[in-house]
Amino acid sequence: GIVTLTLLVNATTVSSLLKILGISDVSPTKRVAMVTALGHLERHRVDLVHMQKEDRFLADAIWPKVLDQSSIVNPHTRAARRRLQKGSKVMPAEIGSVEPSAQCPDCHHELPFALRPAEIATLAAETRVRYLKAEKRSYWRQYEIGMLGRDGVRQLSTMVDSAIDIPDKLVEVSDLQIYFEIPHYILWLRQWAVWAMLPPVHVDTCAVPWESTSIRHRLENLSRHPYFEWIVSCVVLINVIVISIELAGNGNGDVAVFDIINFVCIGLYTIEAMVKMGGLTVKGYFRYKWNMFDFAILMTSYIDIIIDESSPESNNFDPAVLKVARFFRIMRSLRAFRLLHFALPQVLRGLNQIINSRLTLAYDIGKAYVLAREELRTVVTQLVQLTTISDALLARSDDNRIQMVTKLAQTQKDHPMIVTAVKTRHASRCVLNGIREAVRELKEDGVLDEGDAAQLSQQCEQLMKRLESHAATLDPPDPMNLLLGIQWLDNATDEEVQTIKSITELKSYELDDVIGCAGDSSDGIYLVVSGMVRIVFKVGTIEHTNFVSAGQVLGELGTLTKSPRSAGMSCATAVEAYFIPSSKINAALEQYPRLAERLWRVCGIRAAVTALARLPLYSKWPLTRLKQHCEMAKVYFSNEAVSWSFDERVSEAMVLEGIATCLHTERTFGALVTIPRGVNTVTLSPGARFMIIPATESVDLSTLCEVRGQASHTVITVAGKVLLLPRPTVTASHTSGSMSL
Repeated sequence: GIVTLTLLVNATTVSSLLKILGISDVSPTKRVAMVTALGHLERHRVDLVHMQKEDRFLADAIWPKVLDQSSIVNPHTRAARRRLQKGSKVMPAEIGSVEPSAQCPDCHHELPFALRPAEIATLAAETRVRYLKAEKRSYWRQYEIGMLGRDGVRQLSTMVDSAIDIPDKLVEVSDLQIYFEIPHYILWLRQWAVWAMLPPVHVDTCAVPWESTSIRHRLENLSRHPYFEWIVSCVVLINVIVISIELAGNGNGDVAVFDIINFVCIGLYTIEAMVKMGGLTVKGYFRYKWNMFDFAILMTSYIDIIIDESSPESNNFDPAVLKVARFFRIMRSLRAFRLLHFALPQVLRGLNQIINSRLTLAYDIGKAYVLAREELRTVVTQLVQLTTISDALLARSDDNRIQMVTKLAQTQKDHPMIVTAVKTRHASRCVLNGIREAVRELKEDGVLDEGDAAQLSQQCEQLMKRLESHAATLDPPDPMNLLLGIQWLDNATDEEVQTIKSITELKSYELDDVIGCAGDSSDGIYLVVSGMVRIVFKVGTIEHTNFVSAGQVLGELGTLTKSPRSAGMSCATAVEAYFIPSSKINAALEQYPRLAERLWRVCGIRAAVTALARLPLYSKWPLTRLKQHCEMAKVYFSNEAVSWSFDERVSEAMVLEGIATCLHTERTFGALVTIPRGVNTVTLSPGARFMIIPATESVDLSTLCEVRGQASHTVITVAGKVLLLPRPTVTASHTSGSMSL
């Protein structure tokens, strides 16, 4: 009875007591977080409704009823909570857009609520924790798609977990500095090994008369022959053993034999020096560090012989002479270091492997860190709507991103050959991961059975394991290879490549030189060959900074559209860049239409990735997945007016050049604007370029196009072939690349 009475009292009084004490009130920080989440959910709900309207099975649904039945209320609002508990209809003002508020004690009206400094600090702390958790999820997503290695994701996840427990702490570039630091002793040993292995200078024999050239070439070939080096090394080993026995005092009875052996060895050393001087010339001989060392030891050998021969045979001679003779005998034994000549390549290879493994992890971590910062830019505004908090968080994030990009560029400058090998292996790994993912999708779609898919996946795994044994260093690509590696020059004809080479100029810039200012007319295309270029641009009123390094191309879209520069470019370091003037590249594009098609497609995909990343539907997509999705894009061009109708075969559409007009609402879309999903049919102006991203890779979109106007046919260029097609529909097939109408 007492227990029952206690439960009854608690059930009837605890709720009122908590209200009186204010314990059950939701904190302002939680209210703000709920408002932010509800705003995101409301936008997502509208997008989902628009998508469902396009479903041919649901097109005749009662959409006002759908909107009413899918309304999500703010559980922190008292009125909405009471209506929700009673099952009453939710008022529009109670859906997701409710701002933080307080209730008037007299009239019970909701009043605007201003957060106090302590509450703002609490909200900032909670936002920081949610930001770090989103950062950790970004790292694991990169790991799942193969962009980040196992060690990298573990290290970054550990750092994020540690930062969560420290107030006002984010994962800073300074925390990752340890991965980019190479022990000084390793760098010193590597520098010494490289210095010791510098090859002798090859003699230019073109200016030498033929008679002397023949002998010199023979001597040079003899000095470079492996057997010659092995014979000299054997002589060194025998000589060192004899000298060691003499110094130990164990061969007093065989002094004459030892002297003969020493004389023979010194004679062979002299012959070796004469052969190398004759083949490399005296100047070339002394440019090789080991030859300088050998010559110094050879001179000490002759000094030792002179001292031995000039000293009296009696035992009454100055002890100082004995010490000097012993010193030169020890110096002769230093020739044993000559044997390191064969071990140095292995030593250098091992040191490079150590540096390579450390920089591989550092590059993995650095790239994942930058990609996570770029992905989280769109997440910050969803985490909190208080601009003072979001702006401060974005500023810290952007500052760290810029520091990491600078750090990666500096690492490449300090270790170009090693970083080139790391980047090559990283790119190969990403490609193999993409192939493995494609195999998995083909198996799920039924194209491959279990056995074939397992064999292909196993082959990818084997290739990835082989990457670990690849060279630790690779020579950076020369400028011309960088030029030929531009994406829109892939599959280019020899004539197109030679034309691009002939109009390209190599320019050099000093530190802080201005390459171009925002608002200036585009003067051409730049390919960064070496150094780092600073890019400054504005989004609204906020100025942003980015950096680009070797291999990246600037100014393509501005050259195509003849629009002013949207960003300023200056040199963060000394820079070398290839430059293609606008007038010359435009003339080349007119001469080679297929080259223009490829360039438009590359620029269109780049613009589509940027535009689609802002849409709620793609906000959760990793950047790599979004880029892969856009790679299916096809570019269309027509000199006549055409209309396009969109169905389930079309994922996204974008105007690259010209104007598109909605056939039903007459709404117009300009260049570099995506067509909303609610638009079913658009008409393109003559000369417009249009890019469509299909829902699947192998789908024919040509039947969606209809010729407008009075023309009885239109000219279609498909992969360089000209076809005449009648109106009203286009029935030509096309390749997976770009296509011109």
